Amino acid sequence: MAKIKLKYPPDEVYFKKVTDFDLDVGGKPLTVRFEEDSNEGYLHYMVDNDWTHEAPDWIIDLGEEDGELIFERTLWDNLSCMGMNDEVYTHDDDEL
Repeated sequence: MAKIKLKYPPDEVYFKKVTDFDLDVGGKPLTVRFEEDSNEGYLHYMVDNDWTHEAPDWIIDLGEEDGELIFERTLWDNLSCMGMNDEVYTHDDDEL
């Protein structure tokens, strides 16, 4: 028998996490997947039962700002801290 003792706290050197989210966007259903690792993150869209990096046209139509889709920026900024049935908006009321 050997005794195993952890001498120091674990040191995470790499992680990868994939999370699917079922959303309601302006009354339309949308499933997105966040794929994150220690270096970067990607957003995938479920379109016609297949995953793609390309946003559907109706998501693109929500607008761009500084070269990025407003929808995607809103997700990255808010989704990780949202609970079920929480809501966030892509625009302020006076921008619509």
